[in-house]
Amino acid sequence: MRKTAFEYYQAEGAFGNTAKAVASTLGRLNTLPVAALVGQERIGDWLRDPEEKMLHDLRKDLRKDKRIHNTEIQVGHANPLRLLQRVWKNPHSTILDKTMGTLMSPLSAISSNLTRGNAYDPLSDSIMLYSNIPEIAKHELGHARDFNQKSPWLRSAYTWGKMMEAPLSPIFGGAGPLTQWMETRANQEGIEGGKPTPESRREYRRRTWPARSTYITAALAALAPYAANKGWLGEGAKDSWLGRDGNLLGRMGGSAMLGLIPGAMLGRGMAEVRNLFDPDKPKEKKKHMTTNTTHKKAALNPRLFGAYLSTVKSAADADSIMKMDGAGPVAADMIGLNVWGANRAGRAKAMQKAQGKDVPFSVGHPILSTTLGLTGGMLAGGLTGTLAGHAMSGPGLYDDSAAIGGLAGMGGGALLGLTLTNMLRRKRMREIHEGFEETPTGDLRPQRPRTNLGIDLLGALAGTGFVNKGERDTYRKLHGDTDENPRTPLLGGIASSIPFVNIAASPINSAHQGISSGHAIKQDEEKARRAKLKKVASINPRILGALIAQL
Repeated sequence: MRKTAFEYYQAEGAFGNTAKAVASTLGRLNTLPVAALVGQERIGDWLRDPEEKMLHDLRKDLRKDKRIHNTEIQVGHANPLRLLQRVWKNPHSTILDKTMGTLMSPLSAISSNLTRGNAYDPLSDSIMLYSNIPEIAKHELGHARDFNQKSPWLRSAYTWGKMMEAPLSPIFGGAGPLTQWMETRANQEGIEGGKPTPESRREYRRRTWPARSTYITAALAALAPYAANKGWLGEGAKDSWLGRDGNLLGRMGGSAMLGLIPGAMLGRGMAEVRNLFDPDKPKEKKKHMTTNTTHKKAALNPRLFGAYLSTVKSAADADSIMKMDGAGPVAADMIGLNVWGANRAGRAKAMQKAQGKDVPFSVGHPILSTTLGLTGGMLAGGLTGTLAGHAMSGPGLYDDSAAIGGLAGMGGGALLGLTLTNMLRRKRMREIHEGFEETPTGDLRPQRPRTNLGIDLLGALAGTGFVNKGERDTYRKLHGDTDENPRTPLLGGIASSIPFVNIAASPINSAHQGISSGHAIKQDEEKARRAKLKKVASINPRILGALIAQL
């Protein structure tokens, strides 16, 4: 057994390269629905093979965990021959496990390649990992830690118990009670793996709770036809389309699939609600305008002090850029798809970049995240309302109660999705606001936003001009420029809020704000360039002639 953490194995040989080719073609095609449901805004990372840097960083964090010293991650594929070899070398398994693994592990490899399903195989102590998302890898390693901390015979009973659930899997939507328990344990082990931080815990919930929730909703949805068929829901339900004899297993499987969509949306919503009330807070920094190190270096090197002062010309406090308290800011943040909310998100984006931190998705893409929350809530609510309407109705597939339930569910789901999305964004913006106040001025490094005419014109259709203006105004303010015109967003915002008028006003206003703010930055840079030339010319007379010729 190695004394380091898990190893990762790249595809090699005829078996490995064939498995890699199948997983990269058929597997990617088959996993698209799962990637959209569970991966959500990180669908690209879900479909991309794990990068070596991600695995290296993860192994470094988990190097002291002895439970996974023998575990291996097969990257972007599952080699049947490799798994078969590892079955007989697995020090944690019994002879019964090795016998069963001789047949089952290669079959699991073939199934994983066809679906690109991230999975842990306890018989070979191997993980088939197909996603470039660290939280998914942590979850599968959580399975390994859960299994490998048990004695060989208890581990064997644990494994066989899951196998014996297979005949009952249609009733439970593919996941029986023991499987549900294993998934819970893997989540618990995964979230505490390595060196967890408050932000890593929040991101872990966003990636794993949607998948965990689908296990539960699929089981509940699959149980509905079975319970109706057995008469547990009453004679009316037994005689309805839900409980009539026929292809009962087919109806159970179909209803289980329907349960996946609201389950993924419900899981993400629960994760965001849990994150809103997360008690974990990073350690607070002392509020001071400059660091001691900067003062010492500046005292020894006057040139460095001048460069330091020129980094951020204006020591603007967070409230002068973006206020968080008051009825106005709350209304702007909580009413989705509005001009002021998008402008504020752009300001928060620039403040976060100045701190040298990654911008949260909900803040960096406020219009897209609001649209996803609204659409996802509407879809999940509509399906849930339709199913509830059918369950409460009598015989007949097309009943008014189903339509009423669907419409009510769509409205309620849309409102819930919009509210949760905006609450999450506002919470992230407050964290950015607080972090900006606590960051020493000498540590702020405003990053120049992109100023491209093509981007601003395309932003007219997507409404990103409002976000770009907020980001660019903040960048200018951090450099001492405060001549922004508040009338432009006010008049444009009013025009963009009037029904029918906004069809033309919103794109025009978005393009105007994007182009004008980009032009203002270029003007500032030109003024700074001319001022620098004049300063250099005053020191070096030889440059004066060239300066006059240029001006």
